Amino acid sequence: MGYVLMLLDSHGTDKAFLVHRLVAKAFVPNLYNKPEVNHKDGIKSNNYFGNLEWCTRSENAQHSFSTGLQKPKKSEDCNFAKIKESDVLDIIKLSNIGMSNESISELFPINANSIRRIIKRETWKNSPRAD
Repeated sequence: MGYVLMLLDSHGTDKAFLVHRLVAKAFVPNLYNKPEVNHKDGIKSNNYFGNLEWCTRSENAQHSFSTGLQKPKKSEDCNFAKIKESDVLDIIKLSNIGMSNESISELFPINANSIRRIIKRETWKNSPRAD
């Protein structure tokens, strides 16, 4: 379930408001002028004022990961990934037939050290094995 919205009519124009923000503005002191509202229990529909706290974007994100609401992205789902899982399999196969990391790196948009880390399973740990 997502955030609870409330439509308020102002002179014939509807405007949507997030209930948790309205509750926080009315009942939760914002001593440090923080811009976001966090649900302490992680339940977006629990808008009880005691469950809300003001926070920064960073604090909100950190809470999301620490409570398991968000999971770190891995492998090709990561925004910074330069290769795909199929490339990882090809890299491992090429290494298994004796090709050097430097030679393999010429075929992919990553350097020889990144190739070494893939082969040693320091990165792309969850990829299926090609051997």
